Amino acid sequence: MTLHSIGPFTLDTRTLLLLREGEIVKVPMKTVEVLLALLSRQGEIATKDELLKAAWPDSIVEEANLTVHVALLRKTLGASAPIETISKRGYRLLAAPPAPATETAPERQAREAVLRGRYFWNKFTRASLERAASVFEEALRIDSGSGDAHSGLSDTRLMQGLLGFNPDRSVFTAAREHGERAAELAAQSADAQASFAFSRLFDGYDFKGAEAALARARTLAPTRVEPHLWSALFHALHGDTLRALAAAKEATAIDPISLKVVVGSGFHLYLSQQYEPDLDPLLRALELEPEFAVALWALGLACDQLGRFEQAESAHRAAVLHSGSSPAMESNLARSLALAGKRSEAASLLERLRAEGLAPYRVATVETALGENARAIASIERAFALKDPWLVVLKVDPMLDAIRKDRRIVAIQKEVLIG
Repeated sequence: MTLHSIGPFTLDTRTLLLLREGEIVKVPMKTVEVLLALLSRQGEIATKDELLKAAWPDSIVEEANLTVHVALLRKTLGASAPIETISKRGYRLLAAPPAPATETAPERQAREAVLRGRYFWNKFTRASLERAASVFEEALRIDSGSGDAHSGLSDTRLMQGLLGFNPDRSVFTAAREHGERAAELAAQSADAQASFAFSRLFDGYDFKGAEAALARARTLAPTRVEPHLWSALFHALHGDTLRALAAAKEATAIDPISLKVVVGSGFHLYLSQQYEPDLDPLLRALELEPEFAVALWALGLACDQLGRFEQAESAHRAAVLHSGSSPAMESNLARSLALAGKRSEAASLLERLRAEGLAPYRVATVETALGENARAIASIERAFALKDPWLVVLKVDPMLDAIRKDRRIVAIQKEVLIG
């Protein structure tokens, strides 16, 4: 009998049984055969053709069958057997990561606080981001050298600024400082690299530095969904549509039902100027999390693109409600109202948001929808003078198509991309 040890798992190659600590793991036989083929090439690329021939030697099957079994392996084995997707070629079974060093009590407490913070952060609401910030700060009081806590606080400050919960421009500087500290303390953390990348991108328009950091994140965690989504967003912001779509496709291959993947891909397609968005993935995502504000935001934008303004307004209002009244999401509602011909209501909402300190870039998106292009251009000029982080989106944002070719906008766009 030949046994392969995979962390807490054991594969009996004679009976093709997968065991975990002596107990049989119930997975399809084909899934085990795919695992066996990957193990035979561990550390090397196993092409799709090789895997298909190993698991289905006498049949012709679609690649989708292989994708399903690889996804099941990832969910079953987790970090015990990381499986890397090699775009357009196949998969590679990586060596399991080494066991972590023994934690001190403060390190364990800080790690648990970071996990709680990430739970709150992922909800993207006013209250949840405030709670996340509090928990990450608690982690730093316990362990001031926690790179993961700095990473979480960087991401929290960034989202508080972008969603408009904190209108003070200094919140982005704080995000960058925590992101830089995270990358220094946790150089081997993909999350820390992403925090470094996006905090520098939004605080200083550092496209070059962000791209390098995100490449490191993918290298550090090739089997996680998030690094591929981060890359997809970056490429979409930079106007590199094909690379954005390729990265989003890699994320989908890793976890085709992930809420993050569905919503993230929706935004990337929107920024890539896809004018006939597919609503079905977003609607399915909202079946799982009907009050997820970011998914409602994405749905509203997609409906605006399709001219379904009644549905768009409903989605935007729900996004505002469930986010805790995000000014950024309210600006999307104002824009949607303007597009639907409800000019008076849109103008009234914009007036209030402007008085409350709405970012000038967001103001411009509503002014453009109202047909006030001269005012929108002036708002973008003010955004540039104030170093508005939202200008990172300027090159690709469909909301500003009406003024995009104006020489003043072109000049600002070039300056932003230079960094």
